[in-house]
Amino acid sequence: MDNTAIWVWLQNAFGEGSKTPWYIYRHFPGGVKGFYREGAACWCTLKYVTEQQLQALVSFSLRAAEVRLDYAYRMGWWVLTPECEKYPEGLRNISDPPAVLYIKGELGPLCALRPWVALAGARKASPASLEAARRLGHQLALGGAAVVSGMAPGV
Repeated sequence: MDNTAIWVWLQNAFGEGSKTPWYIYRHFPGGVKGFYREGAACWCTLKYVTEQQLQALVSFSLRAAEVRLDYAYRMGWWVLTPECEKYPEGLRNISDPPAVLYIKGELGPLCALRPWVALAGARKASPASLEAARRLGHQLALGGAAVVSGMAPGV
């Protein structure tokens, strides 16, 4: 079984930018699959899982993660996790790498020497801000930049 849906499930529970999915991947016996198989009886005993995260783990099912993943594939996105060989090496070495990368467009060599740009702004962005970010991102992509997003709400 491919673990991609489990990574989506973990990212949903712990949040984008959380170090916990990577910690589980590196330290939990059996990695992310082992963590999933252990279930709530185990998760509630782990010091690094909060009550709120436990509720998210239980309430967002693996099936819901599979639906989210299926949607990404239908949109033509690539979905990369740390277990994918195409996951960028540069991201593996930062303090809080994303658990899941959603890539729209040509996958190509992600570590190519081209500029990477992330647009950041308000989580509750106005329609004008969202439109400005969309236009700016589009122009940057046309110019050859790889526009990246953490998939957080807002800009």
